[in-house]
Amino acid sequence: MQTRYFRITKAEKQTLIELLLPAEIDTAAFGEITRDLVEAWPVGHGSRVVVDLAGGRYAGSMLLGLLVNIRQRARANGGDAIYCGLSPTILKAIATTHLERLLVVVPTRRDAMG
Repeated sequence: MQTRYFRITKAEKQTLIELLLPAEIDTAAFGEITRDLVEAWPVGHGSRVVVDLAGGRYAGSMLLGLLVNIRQRARANGGDAIYCGLSPTILKAIATTHLERLLVVVPTRRDAMG
């Protein structure tokens, strides 16, 4: 499935979510993105979710909340989440908020899918 803001590709035990967020986005649009993502994401029991942010430019606090929500949803279904393609700004925000304790971050999609 693909929308203007994300693309989801499902494999047997792995789901790839590519976030395609522009640099500027308002709260209402972000709420729609979150709702649409939850509706479109087929969470399988025990599956890995790879979230690739390389195609997006948004780096605000709403993104951090979305990343945590994705992790929680994956773990609630016995799976895990791994994040890749993060910009230096997002990496700094994760470090500042100490989310590195929760989020598994790797440099590239290849690393995440491996």
